[in-house]
Amino acid sequence: MLDIIRRSSQQGTLLIQEFLRQEFLEAMGTEVMKRRVDLVATIGTFLEEYQQTQQITGKTFHYLPGKETIYMELDDNKFIQVLNNLISNALKFTPDGAR
Repeated sequence: MLDIIRRSSQQGTLLIQEFLRQEFLEAMGTEVMKRRVDLVATIGTFLEEYQQTQQITGKTFHYLPGKETIYMELDDNKFIQVLNNLISNALKFTPDGAR
């Protein structure tokens, strides 16, 4: 039984590695459009949409930035994609009623 679990785990790892390699190759062809972005405002606006889903998801979001503004040069569309992925995963794996 342990051998089956080990093989299955190895196959899963190989699939994930191949997926990540493919994603990396595709991302190499993607142009990065950097611009100066206020991270505090961008994250705040983004999280407002998720905060509206609290009753549906049973999860509470708290956003307490340490500063009023933090500027950074980045591709804001890609940043939002990453943020969306992180929040989506947090929703999936956080128990109901959690914060």
